[in-house]
Amino acid sequence: MYLIAEAGFDVVRLTGLCCESPRAIAQVPEARIRAELRALDGDHVEALVQVGTNLAGGAVCAEAERWLGKPALSINTTSAWAALRGAGVIDRIAGRGRIFEEH
Repeated sequence: MYLIAEAGFDVVRLTGLCCESPRAIAQVPEARIRAELRALDGDHVEALVQVGTNLAGGAVCAEAERWLGKPALSINTTSAWAALRGAGVIDRIAGRGRIFEEH
């Protein structure tokens, strides 16, 4: 959270999934991820960022962008996008969110 604030972004809401172990977070159902994204959203929220590399939130975040009408970024998807762009790969990938479809 501190790096996000240091980069000039305001964190207006934050939630933790409180899983018992790193393995358990990998087993969080997509329905719960959807529910948490909806709960975090609001009129003053400009984007949602899912952090935690063991949470499989990429597909849900890409889907959430459509029903939220705003960016919903998964840390894994964003990291893959940055690695590919850094290596000079500029292919667009449908279904993985606006970051891959538009940037």
